[in-house]
Amino acid sequence: MRAVKDFPFVPSPVGARLRATGGRTEGVLAGHVARKRGSYG
Repeated sequence: MRAVKDFPFVPSPVGARLRATGGRTEGVLAGHVARKRGSYG
């Protein structure tokens, strides 16, 4: 799954939530990671 590839460092509980909610959580997490990294994609 894309989420697993993009966020391999995400803890198991969060990863399970990510898979459960799908794109919505992925988008939110992507925005958070973007702020952490400074850029995303």
